[in-house]
Amino acid sequence: MVYMSGVLYDFSNTLTAFLSLERCLCISLSLKFRHIFTTKITVVVIVCTYVLCFGLMVLHFLTSGFVTRTSGNSTFLTLWLSPNRAAVDAYVDVMHFCQTTAIMSVVFVSTFVMLVSLKRSSNFQSGGIKRTASPRNFVATI
Repeated sequence: MVYMSGVLYDFSNTLTAFLSLERCLCISLSLKFRHIFTTKITVVVIVCTYVLCFGLMVLHFLTSGFVTRTSGNSTFLTLWLSPNRAAVDAYVDVMHFCQTTAIMSVVFVSTFVMLVSLKRSSNFQSGGIKRTASPRNFVATI
């Protein structure tokens, strides 16, 4: 069905947001990161992400399906839709919009925090190099 590609699309976007958040925390909390994001936590987050993305589309699977119909001497496969399909589509579209907005917000905030942390780290490193490389701080040992 077409909606399975929607599940994989949502999973891909959510996984991208998780990786962005993970990189951001790796840079901004470099000493604590190893204890926060363990392998077990990462696997749990990935599995929960897939389950939630599939759960978002499960209403589409429950309100549609295939049925065989006979007409005279022939049998053919058709798609049936439930009577409340319009409400289900509206609900899924709203949830999909909210999910996409949250994912993009996480990516943008993570990118901004990562840039600020890298700039702060760069300033700290360049400040330390200038102080030690100046001639008045240089002590010659013979």
